[in-house]
Amino acid sequence: HLVIDSMFDKQLEISFDITFHSIPCSSLGICIMDVTGEQQVHAEMLNHEIHKTRLDLQGNALHDEPIKEHPGIINELFQYMRMDRAAEGCQVTGKLHLQKVSGNFHIALGSAHEIHGKHIHQFVMSDIPRFNASHTIHHLSFGEGFSGQKLPLNGMEHTIKEPGGGVFTYNLKVIPIEYVSRWGSITHSNTYG
Repeated sequence: HLVIDSMFDKQLEISFDITFHSIPCSSLGICIMDVTGEQQVHAEMLNHEIHKTRLDLQGNALHDEPIKEHPGIINELFQYMRMDRAAEGCQVTGKLHLQKVSGNFHIALGSAHEIHGKHIHQFVMSDIPRFNASHTIHHLSFGEGFSGQKLPLNGMEHTIKEPGGGVFTYNLKVIPIEYVSRWGSITHSNTYG
């Protein structure tokens, strides 16, 4: 049966675990934008649970603890030097807590800024030929999990074999659902497609 989602006061939790095989953590920015005009250009610095783990090119962690970067000119200057030198990957894991309105979150090369009302990513142009967005989505979910839940992007891997970069875009529709277990307990969650 059809149920209308009346829980507009609740926030949507997005949980993710994505590995970028050839981009250093310091060269990745995480941004959130929604139709209300709210932009969070340094999501990893805000009140979200986001961690980046540096990886070698075989996917092994280079540090025992995930790193949390902090904004500032030293970090940004370091970021620009890293793309030339670092043969690393990055595993980005976390949870975002967002308004239940249309919008997007993205993980992109460079440091994000809002300039004159426009959302831009700042990076060095010479980095583009070395930018390889090959990635594996280990986990992506919207809301609380439940038994038998289908998460179609989990395990999805995209590899760029040609030099010169590449971008991947996933346009998803998030659909609120109400899951009732065989014991009668109700879970308010979401599916996507």
